[in-house]
Amino acid sequence: MHISGLVLGISCLVRPTYQFLIIPILVAIFLFEILTLRNFVQSLKSVFEKTYPAVISFCLVVISYSIFNSINFNYFGVSPLLGFTLTTRTVDFVEESPPQYEMEKKILIKHTNYSLVHGKS
Repeated sequence: MHISGLVLGISCLVRPTYQFLIIPILVAIFLFEILTLRNFVQSLKSVFEKTYPAVISFCLVVISYSIFNSINFNYFGVSPLLGFTLTTRTVDFVEESPPQYEMEKKILIKHTNYSLVHGKS
């Protein structure tokens, strides 16, 4: 489990949005344990015992890199562009939306273009 946490932590350094990937992984493991054990308290204990090494090694990588960024660049986090990388994924979706969403498409493209031109994005 340590290796999986380290690999996920290192992948966050390449793609900062992957730091949120640990949440659905933990939820999937928890749901699997509930379905197999059928006991909520025992499932929680089992999930904790199985995942804490991976979570600790993941947090060790991400937090140490965040501290490095805080010391050298005055930003505590994996990437200062995390918000930008989360929002730029919607541009293609908006521009290729179906015809029934034409009004929303025009509004979103108008505001996107305004933000790009005026430096607010």
